[in-house]
Amino acid sequence: MPSPEYDDIRNITNFKSLIKYLRKDLNWPVDEELVDDLSFDYKAAELGIDDTKAVKIKEIKKVGQISSFVGYIRDITDDLVLRSNAILCDALEQLLPDPLIVINQMGIIQSFTPPAAELFGYTKEEVLGKNVKLLTPEEIAVNHDEYLHRYMTTGVKHVIDTTRKVVGKKKNGQSIEVELRIRELNSKTKVRYFIGYVRDCSRDYELAVETEVGEALIEHNPDAIITITPNGTIQKFNHQAERLFQFERKQIIGRNVKVLMPEETAIRHDSYLSNYRKTGVKRVVDATRHVTAERKTGETFPAEISVKEVKDENGQAAFFIGYVRQI
Repeated sequence: MPSPEYDDIRNITNFKSLIKYLRKDLNWPVDEELVDDLSFDYKAAELGIDDTKAVKIKEIKKVGQISSFVGYIRDITDDLVLRSNAILCDALEQLLPDPLIVINQMGIIQSFTPPAAELFGYTKEEVLGKNVKLLTPEEIAVNHDEYLHRYMTTGVKHVIDTTRKVVGKKKNGQSIEVELRIRELNSKTKVRYFIGYVRDCSRDYELAVETEVGEALIEHNPDAIITITPNGTIQKFNHQAERLFQFERKQIIGRNVKVLMPEETAIRHDSYLSNYRKTGVKRVVDATRHVTAERKTGETFPAEISVKEVKDENGQAAFFIGYVRQI
């Protein structure tokens, strides 16, 4: 004799009766308003089964008033791993301090981090799906597709796995010098991805110019100029200082500035620097004083010295500059 359960199943003659059976007999959360749809996907948690499974029920055939249905369970563990990795990658992208851009083998931008948006002046929405040529000057852009095609065809690396300085272009048309590192992402799919790490070099250029100008000013100054660390180690010693103290630069740089003083002054100099670091009380810094200096030969001479302090970004002493003149 057929069981009541078998009778229930035999009474499923159309899609609507299937929905009724799923809802009332199996307590599945199926929406009756969707009975005209032919296909449903259910979250595993909704059906009370293993959360690594996905369920789909589909009406596949009708014979008169009788419908045939197929139900299958698919393991979605890999999908969940990919979804989790995507979430992790997105979080990491948000934390990266330098701009990062991901493109596919066609040069289409797939990812554009907030620092990249800040550097180039575009929002993420404005560039996703666009060719990366958008971020390069025209004279570079016209050849970019060819570069990619050549690499995809030959596999010969000219830019991949290298670090080089190139010119980029902001949204407002301004050119910027950037340092670019490109890596190819190992992907199991047919699509190939390239990750570009970008660093703005504009400040590097400004610092280089400032340094070059500063070095020229020091070297050609008519006064002897000596720079020392907070501990008294000589860092710079210009041409006029060489003439005044009769030391060659290579002989003096890296030594303590005490070698340019008579012994009775030198023995106290370290304590002067130490007290200034501790108290911040200026006795020589930002002042002009008359002192006794000593040449390499041991000869002493009267000198006028002015000392200026240069601080770092944290407000701490980075070095001291001393201007020395014989009087």
